[in-house]
Amino acid sequence: PQARMAGRSKAVLAAVAVVVAVLVATAAGAAPGILWEQHLDTAVYDNVGVSRLGYIVASTWLNEPELAEVFRFDNGNKSIKSIGDLNVFDRAYYSVAVSEFGSVAIVTLQIPGDFNSTVYKWNLASKSSAPDWTYTVPGQIVDSVDVSADGNIIALVVESNVSYYEPPVPQVIFLDGYSGSERVDDRITGKAGQQFGDVSLSDDGAYVAFVTAASGTAPSLTVVHRESHRRHFRDIQWNSNMPGQLSISSDGTFVAIAYLNQLSVYKRTSQTLSTLAYTSYYNYTADSAYMVTSLAFSPSGSLVVLGYMDSQVITGGPLLVAVDLASQALKLNYRFPDNTGEYENYIAQIAISETGRYIAVACWGSQFNDPGTEQMQVFRVGSTGGPVWKYMTPGSMMGIGIAESANGLGVVVSAGGKHVHANDMGNGGDLYTAVAVSAEQMALDAALDAPAVSQEAVDAINAKNLGWTAGRNERFAGMTLRDVQSLLGTRIKPRRADKQQQQHAPAGRKRVEAKKAAAKASAAAAAAA
Repeated sequence: PQARMAGRSKAVLAAVAVVVAVLVATAAGAAPGILWEQHLDTAVYDNVGVSRLGYIVASTWLNEPELAEVFRFDNGNKSIKSIGDLNVFDRAYYSVAVSEFGSVAIVTLQIPGDFNSTVYKWNLASKSSAPDWTYTVPGQIVDSVDVSADGNIIALVVESNVSYYEPPVPQVIFLDGYSGSERVDDRITGKAGQQFGDVSLSDDGAYVAFVTAASGTAPSLTVVHRESHRRHFRDIQWNSNMPGQLSISSDGTFVAIAYLNQLSVYKRTSQTLSTLAYTSYYNYTADSAYMVTSLAFSPSGSLVVLGYMDSQVITGGPLLVAVDLASQALKLNYRFPDNTGEYENYIAQIAISETGRYIAVACWGSQFNDPGTEQMQVFRVGSTGGPVWKYMTPGSMMGIGIAESANGLGVVVSAGGKHVHANDMGNGGDLYTAVAVSAEQMALDAALDAPAVSQEAVDAINAKNLGWTAGRNERFAGMTLRDVQSLLGTRIKPRRADKQQQQHAPAGRKRVEAKKAAAKASAAAAAAA
């Protein structure tokens, strides 16, 4: 039975290898490493967005040159589009949002003291370097921006009637992606003294979520179905009136909010012409030392990822957590190593690839660049061995983006930040673009993450004419090929009892061979007689 089990296990492992080989045979691309980098003497990179079509949108702040630029993965550090603030005597602030499908980038430019902001739309694939349109938000400052997956809807959180003598009035306004004009009927207006947190749009722009806060009241989660103008409000009992981190899933089914060490996920349970209802679905509480600094859904909406900082010990390592919402299981729970020195390591931003398989993390790093505190790191969801790629920069990374299969290179990440640590005095900015996972490894990961029980896998094996016919084994239903490989790889390893049997096996075989020889001799004697 042991031999039969080993034989079957090896046969299934061989089948796994055949399927994987078939799926990765055409993979090609660049080896992991830095593709190109750019360094500025004074300005700091703070926003980075990556398009799955192979573009990078990055902006700077603090010092000149204050600008937003578009680069290509395979074109080095030569910008193909740019927007600049020509006034060197002010300080401009940019926000960047890249559409999920990768063709549209929205950039907002805010100049303090002007009490207005400008919104730019870029068609990234266009040969023209000019924006498709610009929109001026008079008397208002843009606090947050998001764009639908196809770029058709843009949502902005703005503060209107801004002055030094009157409390601001928060609003969410929506722009048409084609014309750049406001969709006035969709505008959402708060009350003077309220504060709206980050805005988050579903892929089609139909659902919008944000957090409302006001002095003396508990923050409130607000979800609006924009087309029917149906709203859902839910009070959130936090120990502060400041909005926390928020994100809505691609189809608007889930809304995740996080503050301090707590995560709450709400699920849409009903929607009619007169109601829109979300109820509590999942809660996660990290150790009390941690405070969430970044939150995002995977593009499919099935995974929610959080980045935390250690708020009690300045040299404590950050925490990265990924939760599968279907199973409510932790797919990643990685604590970064502690660091030396006096500067904190902080997860500034996380980004998730389009399949949800890879997570990119931008960190501040440590004062003395301790091992494990690399400022650019990439993780594979489900892996327990730490990052699959990491890179040490001189300073701190503030923003990061990630894309798979971009220009056939593999998994590409781009990150920007400060040339010295964020807690250190100094100037200068760095922008890096790198291949974190080769196209071949990416294809291998995709193959191993494929369902173990699938007709495609059966057909791929039988097409190889191996001398036996594959079929569906429902014992492996719900598993991936990676699960099967791990399971059977463990099963066929000798256990202690098996090793003891193997130690006695040679003597047993000798006795069997002796009996066979005796039988042959007896038969030969009988034949001779």
